[in-house]
Amino acid sequence: MRGAGPFRAAHVEVTRCTNCGVVVLDSNEAARFLADPELGGDATERDRKPTRMPCATPGCFGSLDEVTLGWGTKWVVLEQCPRCHLLVADPGELEAVTGLRGRS
Repeated sequence: MRGAGPFRAAHVEVTRCTNCGVVVLDSNEAARFLADPELGGDATERDRKPTRMPCATPGCFGSLDEVTLGWGTKWVVLEQCPRCHLLVADPGELEAVTGLRGRS
């Protein structure tokens, strides 16, 4: 990803594109992020819809799904590859998830 740099969010290392603001987490970091105990444990998948966006993982050739994830009454929509589990968050989405902490 051109113009990208690492930063920390919810105890995981993620990559943010400095040009468009998209955040990418590989499958291991995505699993750690989604199971963050500060969010109330594992996320529950509420909805999944296919998109036409290609996965950014080299050699994957999958298409991203729009996934609605929830923690109790809290939820957020992200994009995830069903093949390699890459997680993609548009600008503000990852911050929305981390902002769910402490809210009911």
